[in-house]
Amino acid sequence: MVELGLKPDSLKGQQFIELVNDITGFPRHLSQHVGGFVIASGPLYELVPVENAAMADRTVIQWDKDDLESLGLLKVDVLALGMLTAIRKCFQLVEKHYGRKLTIADITRLQDDPNVYGMIQRADTVGVFQIESRAQMSMLPRLKPTTYYDLVIQIAIVRPGPIQAIWCIRFLNAATAKKPSPTRLRR
Repeated sequence: MVELGLKPDSLKGQQFIELVNDITGFPRHLSQHVGGFVIASGPLYELVPVENAAMADRTVIQWDKDDLESLGLLKVDVLALGMLTAIRKCFQLVEKHYGRKLTIADITRLQDDPNVYGMIQRADTVGVFQIESRAQMSMLPRLKPTTYYDLVIQIAIVRPGPIQAIWCIRFLNAATAKKPSPTRLRR
């Protein structure tokens, strides 16, 4: 405060301290989610503050996902990820080298490889899209996925919303209660 020329015990200094306290916890900046959109039963401008975006003919909502959720609006994130390009290129390489044409839909129909799921269960997943974050890696050894569907469920629940709502813990407790513990099997 002194660097700003304000004395803490002066009127301006007190007003400055009050203002700083008032804005503590505010977002540092507003950001846009490239693939986020909101679904509502009527015009959004009647429900939330909307402003023009930098790109022509685009608008952005001034509220964050938590504000939208409290109003009961559905926010959906659609991502155009570079990983999808990498997957497509992998499929092209498989076809070129092995003569087998694969699609994303084929992946779920392939037999689940126990060696791959062993690595996943040990959280040996650095560089593995969708299950490489610390949150995902901490859940993998506890949930011990054995199928593609198990991974789909885990990826869906290890997100800020479900984690804050304790869905993740409830699911983990229910899932691990159904699976026999390896230590119980050895006895």
